[in-house]
Amino acid sequence: MNEFGYIDPIASVTSVLCKHMYEGTRVTAVVCGLAQGGTSVVAAVVDALGFSSNDVGHLYNFETEGRPYPGDEAAEWRRKVTGLNSRQTPYSIKDPGIFRFDPEWVHASIDNPYYLVVAKDVMSTTQRRFQKSPVTYNMLSEVLQHHEEMWRWVNELPPSPLLGISYQRAVANPAAFVDEVSSFLGVVPTPEQRVKAINRVSPTGGYLMSESNE
Repeated sequence: MNEFGYIDPIASVTSVLCKHMYEGTRVTAVVCGLAQGGTSVVAAVVDALGFSSNDVGHLYNFETEGRPYPGDEAAEWRRKVTGLNSRQTPYSIKDPGIFRFDPEWVHASIDNPYYLVVAKDVMSTTQRRFQKSPVTYNMLSEVLQHHEEMWRWVNELPPSPLLGISYQRAVANPAAFVDEVSSFLGVVPTPEQRVKAINRVSPTGGYLMSESNE
């Protein structure tokens, strides 16, 4: 990382696209990406580093307990986020559908958001999303369109901490991935937390787990 907080994208798993420290120490990890696009592995690592996804064990794919859902209207989304903001401990939001709302409005709703945006190659996302159906040109075009919409949304965010994550590089080098995410979020994990986070990175997925089976 150089003096501007930029990580060499060739040598690293992630790229710090924007580094900014808010006043105070509160950090909210916001995991963004497309459905079937790698958000679960990022959410699993962030959770292991102490940004709890929920208080009573892990839900499906490390979804945040009480988090907004893609079908929520704006008022309901804000109500849920307000509830999450009231937590006394660091938390994370994983919302693959966050791009449906105005980025400035989303940004203003979350306490000190640190955005972790994960990107997976478009063919992998297409095959994962439509694994039970033949992959067609139209399906691939849809994923390409969603990728474009995602990065347009990210580009319109107010200045804020922003980490770009390559899914392929993350699963190929779990230790580097965990260390770079920790650095971005400003945390120093215990050895146990670091090992736990690294062990959650799997190239084959499998994030349907609970605390009892780790």
